[in-house]
Amino acid sequence: MALLQEDLVRSRCGGTPGRLRVLDVRFVSPLLLPTDCMAVHVDDTTSSVYVTDTIGQVTMLGTFEADVCAQRSRL
Repeated sequence: MALLQEDLVRSRCGGTPGRLRVLDVRFVSPLLLPTDCMAVHVDDTTSSVYVTDTIGQVTMLGTFEADVCAQRSRL
């Protein structure tokens, strides 16, 4: 969850942690660490996020709320 939060702050909040107001997630399957690949997927239209593991299985689902951010980039 910390890696997801870090990615959202960096890519959606211009690096300012205070702009990420809410992060509500739940694990739907185990995410075994360490892993070679973990992908964070963000849908700005619905403010939803999900994380996939090495084989593409969804491991975490959630939503977020962020203040208007000047910088938006791709994760």
